[in-house]
Amino acid sequence: MCFDRQTGSTGILRYELLRESPDPIMKLMAKRQKPHPLTVNGYLLDGKFFDAVTQVRPGSGGPTLDVDETMLDYAVRIGTTAQIRGIKGHQMEQLMVSLDSIPDKRLALLVTAIFAMRQAERKQFNAEAARIVSEAMKYLYETNRDVDSARVLLGLAKWVYEASEGLQLNRPVGSAKEFVNLLTGTRR
Repeated sequence: MCFDRQTGSTGILRYELLRESPDPIMKLMAKRQKPHPLTVNGYLLDGKFFDAVTQVRPGSGGPTLDVDETMLDYAVRIGTTAQIRGIKGHQMEQLMVSLDSIPDKRLALLVTAIFAMRQAERKQFNAEAARIVSEAMKYLYETNRDVDSARVLLGLAKWVYEASEGLQLNRPVGSAKEFVNLLTGTRR
């Protein structure tokens, strides 16, 4: 079962719907008549749409992704750093697109780390955020993860980025627990 946050519907996203999507990336992919693994809401895998951070249970036809606390902490660090440093949302999405730059699903993590640093050198991305993205991709690579885990991590980072818009942050948040405490107004 898949969930499309934009429409609120569940089920398989068919390629015919891509042509009607307001998302320019999806329209481009529909014109090319091939699936693209990245959308604003998630990704396509074997013709099925998956929310970028939904863990799909075994037997449901999709991948099972293990999300650990370190991944959550990296997502919070990336998202809050991006928010504080004024990074635009489309720049975060470019990181997700870079995951598909080469066919090897594990080496693509290292390519994304390099891409983040390149963007920082070109002043298209904040250097501090690029360093954290690179650390996160290295962590995923060293723990034998692949681009599916990276999509989850970067999807979570985008959620944190969006959720932190209304917060008055003066420094990046270091952990998922600390971020949830800030959102709920608790201190522990």
